[in-house]
Amino acid sequence: MSKHMLTSRERIIETLEARPGELCDDCLSRIADVKPRQQVNIICRDLKQRGRLRRERAICPECKRQKILNTLIGLNNKPQPDEIEKVSEVRENEAQYHVSYRSAAESLDSIRRQLIVIMNQLDSPHNQRLGTAAREGFSDRLTRLADSGIIPTNIMISMRMLNAMRNAAVYRECLIDDKDEELIDLAFQIVLGWWNKRRIENERLA
Repeated sequence: MSKHMLTSRERIIETLEARPGELCDDCLSRIADVKPRQQVNIICRDLKQRGRLRRERAICPECKRQKILNTLIGLNNKPQPDEIEKVSEVRENEAQYHVSYRSAAESLDSIRRQLIVIMNQLDSPHNQRLGTAAREGFSDRLTRLADSGIIPTNIMISMRMLNAMRNAAVYRECLIDDKDEELIDLAFQIVLGWWNKRRIENERLA
């Protein structure tokens, strides 16, 4: 799946995750290829409202101009004061929703980190030295490894689905039900089964 097959929100998220630091709306629109620029503003303001992104005025590292910059907030980041205020206003019957959402998001975020570890070990030392992987979003990197024949198509599909579920849980606060959990577990086991078999074969050939 190329960058153009992702939704605008996914392209923005993957661009911000792949590049440490912050980006203004204009640079984010250009790098993530989300047009018009106003669409970037709408999506980023929504992510800020959900507590998943900060928007603060500073010098953009890309265009070197002082603008409002967008920075993703990780699951383990301390909440900002306005986020704490929002949480304190949650009604009692909504509390379990937020607990469940956070648990699912943290679990899927952990799975995604393990998938990145696998991709790191599969990527060539040449690409690692050039920093190619560091500049790619998860989906673009996965596509490159699959197109190179390093990752089989069925494994790519499972990894892409797990990443999409993670993004939905982390950035859209989607709840994961029992059927979703079964699908996530099956997809992850498929990836791990393939990865362990590959490692054993590589050790045998070494």
